[in-house]
Amino acid sequence: MIRHVVIWELLATEGPEKAAAKITITEALESLVPKIFQIRALSVNPDVGVEGNWDISLTADFDSIDDLLAYKRHPEHVIVGGVIRSLTIRRAAIDFEV
Repeated sequence: MIRHVVIWELLATEGPEKAAAKITITEALESLVPKIFQIRALSVNPDVGVEGNWDISLTADFDSIDDLLAYKRHPEHVIVGGVIRSLTIRRAAIDFEV
């Protein structure tokens, strides 16, 4: 199994804008589960507010690297990626076997 982990730093730094961005990203990513059959598991988690941490993370599991690549190329994922890019300033990712 391949685990895909992504973390983002949001453009909004506080208040209602930051909370709204977290909700938008969470809903957008969770909407992919019924649309992309290669996703085995997916969770989106906002940081609990520890100073210096990134703001929100994605953890998604796939049966294979090919399934991960299919997810990354899927048109719905591309759309969601655009939404996320509009709300974030930095992204880091790692893919590994579990």
